[in-house]
Amino acid sequence: MADLSKHIKELKSILYGNSESEP
Repeated sequence: MADLSKHIKELKSILYGNSESEP
């Protein structure tokens, strides 16, 4: 299930525009 977490992180990074701006 590690792939899912990776995909989610990438999607969030794209949605937020900044991977450092994650909550």
